[in-house]
Amino acid sequence: MNRKQLRSLTPEEAWKFFNAEGETVEGFISEFVDDGYEMTDIKTMVRIFASETPITLEHPVLQEDIEFLAGLFEKHIMDHIEKIGGFDKLRLMTHDELMKRWDEGVADLFYAMEQRGYIIKNPRIKQMVEEKYHRKGGSCSNV
Repeated sequence: MNRKQLRSLTPEEAWKFFNAEGETVEGFISEFVDDGYEMTDIKTMVRIFASETPITLEHPVLQEDIEFLAGLFEKHIMDHIEKIGGFDKLRLMTHDELMKRWDEGVADLFYAMEQRGYIIKNPRIKQMVEEKYHRKGGSCSNV
């Protein structure tokens, strides 16, 4: 993506492009709240996310690009919060739900690696992949 394409993104397009598939506003905010941030401190969350987002752009990432992305993310999040009726209507995930989501993502990643010949050596990760993909009656319907 070049700078012109970046600058033409809508808030929703930026959210979909730079977040993991299926990531929700609630999931995004939940991660930060679990790390100790205030639920309403959206500006800080999007600034951190924009600066840490691995950006696959066809140009060097400038501070103005990071600020532009942070603005798009903030608009997307605030539009969602307004649409649902305010911060108190957010359905944030618990710490345990976040950890389960993390484990599922790790299992997905290592399963994909396993399908390409990688041998999983970590017993915990091996068990997670086994439980999610190999103990389903022989099918891999969760791919």
